[in-house]
Amino acid sequence: MISASENGSMRQVLSLLSHARKAVALTGAGVSTQSGIPDFRSPDSGLWNHIDPSVFSNDFFMSHPAEFYKITVPLADSVRSAQPNQTHQLLTRLEQLGLIRGIITQNIDGLHQMAGSKKVIEPHGNVHEGYCLDCQSKTNCAAIVAKVKSGQNPPRCDRCDGLLKLNVKLFGEPMSFDFAAAVQFLSDCDLLLVIGTSLSVQPMNTLPDIVQENNAPVVIVNRRPTYFDSQASLVIHDDLGHFAQELTGLIATLPRED
Repeated sequence: MISASENGSMRQVLSLLSHARKAVALTGAGVSTQSGIPDFRSPDSGLWNHIDPSVFSNDFFMSHPAEFYKITVPLADSVRSAQPNQTHQLLTRLEQLGLIRGIITQNIDGLHQMAGSKKVIEPHGNVHEGYCLDCQSKTNCAAIVAKVKSGQNPPRCDRCDGLLKLNVKLFGEPMSFDFAAAVQFLSDCDLLLVIGTSLSVQPMNTLPDIVQENNAPVVIVNRRPTYFDSQASLVIHDDLGHFAQELTGLIATLPRED
């Protein structure tokens, strides 16, 4: 393990990326905090300091859908109005340069796509889409939020009057096809760049193990330690804004291909 205090850590990240052919980024809530979206576990600003995590369980949603939407609609509005930050832009640039081939994200904000990333797998879903629990017809977050704000809470499907749900994975729900797609995407990954996640949420925190079992390096960039730090090839404990700025500047010095 190499800590951020040693010289050349950014160059080591770039060197590892340059030598990989099938690198993948795994991102968490820390990537979006600079966009005004709180993470979950920060001591002061983390979401769990202000909202009981059980609100985001499938049991709570099914038992108290109106209360669920009363709490989550303001959060959904905040997420939908957020804009990509420098870390999102860095990952887009890495994909454009062929230094990563895609992103697996725990986030539901869609900011990677907004920043221009093309290959994004979202095992936890995203806040921009929704669907009816009964007839499975698709809708979007704007339509659901509009119904709630107009007084229809919980919001109902126009087709069958079923309960509408945001396409976000709640605690207690089984993982979707997208998690299987993430596992498959890592089957031949030769470098995993883990950014902005505490690796506390199962089963997403098992993804670095898949890469390590293939004897591929894992690089972790996060403000606080994770359980995987001792097993990673390179660990950088740093503010992601600073990390993104430094690595973006270093990438700009790379020779251009004609």
